[in-house]
Amino acid sequence: NRAVCDFHSDMIVVEPGIGYAGGHWVQWVQWGEWMVRQFHRSSSAVEGRNGRLSQMYHNGRGLTNKRLAALTVVHNYDLKRADGTTAAERLFGSSFPDVFEWLIGQMGELPRPRKPRERIKRNPLILQGVPL
Repeated sequence: NRAVCDFHSDMIVVEPGIGYAGGHWVQWVQWGEWMVRQFHRSSSAVEGRNGRLSQMYHNGRGLTNKRLAALTVVHNYDLKRADGTTAAERLFGSSFPDVFEWLIGQMGELPRPRKPRERIKRNPLILQGVPL
């Protein structure tokens, strides 16, 4: 890059803004900050937990507090990185039992299904609104 410095000796920057012809330093800094904000906005909608939650919120009619709490538990205690650790293990420094095994142990027996209602079979030959 020495050749570039020799060719553009009038553009060498010792301090921010010094050496830029016409004082365009501020415009370039503002443009760079704008570009960084645009990239962050465009990629944040698809990255990480908040991006996933915002997409779920957008697709449906919002997230209830119970569903958000359940998704938080799954995110903290069940999702694993490539090294096999969860967010809770990294935060607390100890391992936790499997979430779904724990949940099955807490549930107990499932209730019996409800009895279906008896369907009334109507005779199409008898008209209800016509007097006999």
